[in-house]
Amino acid sequence: MTDASFPQSLETALDQRQIADWVLFISEQGREQIGKILRKGMRERHPAGNIIEAVRRVLDQETLPDAQPSHSAIPNNRRAAFIIHQEMGYLYALASNIRHREACKYSPELKKVWVQSGNTKEPNDGHVSMHGQIVNFNEPFCNPVTGKLINYPRDPAADMAETFNCSCHTVLYRPLYGPLE
Repeated sequence: MTDASFPQSLETALDQRQIADWVLFISEQGREQIGKILRKGMRERHPAGNIIEAVRRVLDQETLPDAQPSHSAIPNNRRAAFIIHQEMGYLYALASNIRHREACKYSPELKKVWVQSGNTKEPNDGHVSMHGQIVNFNEPFCNPVTGKLINYPRDPAADMAETFNCSCHTVLYRPLYGPLE
């Protein structure tokens, strides 16, 4: 059980999210264990390093023997850090989208704006181009480089190339606020 200060939107996201199929060369049991570790760690506010270490131990035990040579060359500590970074990002993006959806129930004129954070070493060119794009809340954003539609940054339903290492986010916007600068 969580305390009252744990955001309900994040709790909902934790309940909805399953560890993604992109986590390759691991048994289904291992994927489930990683999901439990992540949910417990976030609910109990464990430091990310502790969560990563617990995931590394699962990877050490549950990586399938037929892992491709290029994949098996990645140390499990780096792999665990990447998995947790991606999955926490998915969870926070989903929680943010849940909060935005709730706000739009009360203010249907709200729109969403794509914000490229600018803090990645190798930003996605399409995401940089999408910075400042405004759409109605129920409409997807369009990546002008790939033509792919994305509901929000790190949308689990989007193509993996659109979500890996994404650090973008959305903000809500009312046209009466005036033009974006």
